[in-house]
Amino acid sequence: NYEPPAGRDSHYRGSTGHYLWQAIQASAAAPLYFEEVKLDNFVLQDGGVIANNPTAIGIHEAKLLWPEERLHCVVSVGNGRSVCVAYFNQLKFSNSLQKFNRIVDSATDTEAVHMCMHDLLDQNVYFRLNPYMSSPYGLDEIDPKKLEQMQNDAKLYVRRNILKIEDAAARLLQPTVLQRNVRRFEQWMDEKGMYSPR
Repeated sequence: NYEPPAGRDSHYRGSTGHYLWQAIQASAAAPLYFEEVKLDNFVLQDGGVIANNPTAIGIHEAKLLWPEERLHCVVSVGNGRSVCVAYFNQLKFSNSLQKFNRIVDSATDTEAVHMCMHDLLDQNVYFRLNPYMSSPYGLDEIDPKKLEQMQNDAKLYVRRNILKIEDAAARLLQPTVLQRNVRRFEQWMDEKGMYSPR
């Protein structure tokens, strides 16, 4: 819902001519679950088809819009992950469906982007919140026992990571350098009688 500055084109086409609910609907249009969304000349599907963890794209776009600004805080929220177990004897003789499933899993992996961001960004700037799930859950899960287990997994994650969550919240509430400078300038102008807030 933004346009890049003049002379700075984005690799990701977008528009300011749509409502937020339309963008959310389009980015959540998961194949096999929802129909694709048609907006103007675009046919849109779940953002996870291209980038299941869009953190790097978000940083790219932020740098495009505000090239002089330093990153203040990046919070990446995942929807849960399972412990990956590889059985080498099975991998050696896998059938076509298993190979295809591994390709899909690799293409939709969110942790590869996380590892890059973790290594590239300062610890007090980048926060990844992505709980381990006790078992794999489908996008269309409706079993009450499994839904309760999902909640328990999330609660356990919060208890174990409360300091990280509090650090992320504190960082988000901290004013940026630009905001602090603007506030100081406004105070200086107010002291000189040249500034009156609207």
